[in-house]
Amino acid sequence: MMIKLYYPKGCYGNYLGQCLYHFTNLNNNGVNDFVLDSCGSSHSFFSNTDAHQHIQAGHYVSDTDNSWPNITIADNDVVVCVVALDTHWLDYHNNHFLKYFQSNVVETLTELFTVDVINHKLITQWDYHRGFDGAVPTWILREFFSFCIGDVLHDTYNQVSINNSITLTTQDFFQNFLDVFKNLCNRLQLTVVVDDSVILQNNNAFIATQSHHNAQLACEQWIKCVIDHTPSTLYQPTFFDQAYVQYRLRQYGYEIQCNGLDVFPTSSQDLFHLIYKI
Repeated sequence: MMIKLYYPKGCYGNYLGQCLYHFTNLNNNGVNDFVLDSCGSSHSFFSNTDAHQHIQAGHYVSDTDNSWPNITIADNDVVVCVVALDTHWLDYHNNHFLKYFQSNVVETLTELFTVDVINHKLITQWDYHRGFDGAVPTWILREFFSFCIGDVLHDTYNQVSINNSITLTTQDFFQNFLDVFKNLCNRLQLTVVVDDSVILQNNNAFIATQSHHNAQLACEQWIKCVIDHTPSTLYQPTFFDQAYVQYRLRQYGYEIQCNGLDVFPTSSQDLFHLIYKI
């Protein structure tokens, strides 16, 4: 039996793969090489060749997304799907940005769009002719992506489960993971070979390092404070948090006076004085 893990980008699939391998009878080497790096990534699981004899993992892919190869499903494979909750899509996009691209905005954007497309937008919409690279003013890139982020999040994370798959949601990694994990192992006919305390200890370490968990909820709450002129601070927003705020304000009927605004306000009252009704 081969376990196939399908999950959208930034949705903790490698962490789940590590857990299935290290905490069950699939692994004879113990949990000593269970790795979470400083940003909470389990991408080192890629290189575990023994684990890949039992588990294969990949993102949902589309015709235009070649960052992962398609994984074929044989008759005797068991498919496990991680489904992203729409109230946290921004969290997962930030995760991918941090863990895969080490917070490099240019590299993240070129995964989503060709350089030719970006350059065309920069020239026709912002009269910027110097070419797309790290020197493009932040306010231009932020405004550019604020017009795209809604579609990007929807297209990346509004995925349905594969037929006849075992499904869990992204929130299962943060709520009652022990019960969810043991139930999953039971359905996969795997034997859990470690104490509950080991699973809980590793899950607590995982949760503690997920710095972007609830980023979307925090942005939504802050946006309401901006509109209502209520004092509030948005702590250390990523480039994509900022673009999301600009996108959502536009949906509420507001634009930001953003020309030259390379340093994004984190005070709701400061941003209130920069917005205007469309």
